[in-house]
Amino acid sequence: FGERGVALVAIGVVAVLLYAIWRLSVSNWGRAMHAVKDSELAAESIGLNPVAVKTVAFALSAFCAGIAGGLFAPLSGFVTPSTFTFAQSLLFLLVVIIGGAGTVTGPLVGAAVVVLLPELLSGLAEYRLLFFGALLLLVLWVAPEGIVGEVSRLLRRRAPGRSADAGAAAALQLAPAAPLHLVVEGLAIAFGGVKAVNDVTFSAEPGKITSLIGPNGAGKTTTLRCCLGLTTPDAGEVMLAGLPAPEHAREARMNVGVVPQFDNLDPDFTVAENLLVYGRYFGIRDAVLKPKIPALLDFAGLAGKEQISIRVLSGGMKRRLTLARALVNDPELLILDEPTTGLDPQARHLIWERLKQLLTQGKTILLTTHFMDEAERLCQRLAIIDNGRTVCEGAPRELIRAHIEAEVVEVYGEDAPGWAAREGRRFSHRVEVSGETAFCYVDAAAPLLDHLAGQPALRTLHRPANLEDVFLKLTGRELRD
Repeated sequence: FGERGVALVAIGVVAVLLYAIWRLSVSNWGRAMHAVKDSELAAESIGLNPVAVKTVAFALSAFCAGIAGGLFAPLSGFVTPSTFTFAQSLLFLLVVIIGGAGTVTGPLVGAAVVVLLPELLSGLAEYRLLFFGALLLLVLWVAPEGIVGEVSRLLRRRAPGRSADAGAAAALQLAPAAPLHLVVEGLAIAFGGVKAVNDVTFSAEPGKITSLIGPNGAGKTTTLRCCLGLTTPDAGEVMLAGLPAPEHAREARMNVGVVPQFDNLDPDFTVAENLLVYGRYFGIRDAVLKPKIPALLDFAGLAGKEQISIRVLSGGMKRRLTLARALVNDPELLILDEPTTGLDPQARHLIWERLKQLLTQGKTILLTTHFMDEAERLCQRLAIIDNGRTVCEGAPRELIRAHIEAEVVEVYGEDAPGWAAREGRRFSHRVEVSGETAFCYVDAAAPLLDHLAGQPALRTLHRPANLEDVFLKLTGRELRD
């Protein structure tokens, strides 16, 4: 076969691999690899599995290395570990750094430089390492993205003005602009034979806040994962941002902003860097997003904190930054998983105000919360789920009128349970006892209040029925794990 034949085969293999790697770089897997490289935490927050992505990347690298070894073996006759010294490993690293990491042609350009430079400096062989060291320092100083990366940056700067958002939409093949919302019908999924979600149906209407509420273990988190295409249901249909999920969940999530239940900001980045890295997953260039960062931070009550480290932010500030991060792609649909959990009243009210501002912009919001006053105050519609099923769906005031009496009298005191057993049901449609409190549900409270006025050992609180009363009636007062 000869050295010439091996060289021709190697050139052909390199050409095929370069084309395959280019195709990979513009595919969903390629974008996923870039996302995981930038920040595993942020990548995970948009539904990527960093372990799976890195495993695929390592497998592809091993495949390419195996082909290279197969081509090298006929030339040397044998291959041993000592054939590849530490100095050669450094040369391979130098190839990538000089050419440009994260680019398809970068390593090819770097290899050409590393191979041709010694030939050009053959008369100065004893200074070879010195020249390589100087070249490496020069590249890191002048072109930290490598030769190909720097050339690409210059070409982008001189390219005619095409909006990054339009380019991202074309690259990601987004669906045409349309009223975006979320529709879930007959959703069902079981784990180990246990139904976590069983025939859940609800919708998030455009331009409104819809709340999904339920006790711990009711199936809310599993339902949200199915809505985002992160978990495949056993039955039912999900339309996310106008596209079926999970089949087209990746494309649909380009039009969705997500605030997860737990903050997953990258602690190694500043406030601004967290927003910039997150924007890259949606194809938004830094030059486009940077001018928008002050407005995003002002919206979140974090004005002037662009260069602050995440590590020094309070819990409330991190929560507000996560909300700002969810808005970097200007989504039409926002999914917020318990966005005010752990916040003080001032921070909660600030987020409530901001969510109302988003409604005036025509955003659609799906909110999960354990705060019934929050759901009642903010939401135009809500769905209560329990044991994996939709218990009821509708406007908060409609559900209160349909499922509960108009007024509630809370009776406190050591004898409240005894009083409820003896007298409570004479004056109430329904009585529930929890600890030393009796909850009396009535349509007209006057007779009950007149009676309690003659019970000096008991204290009372008279109030209108609210959403929490409906929630407790439909799901029970038992503690859930």
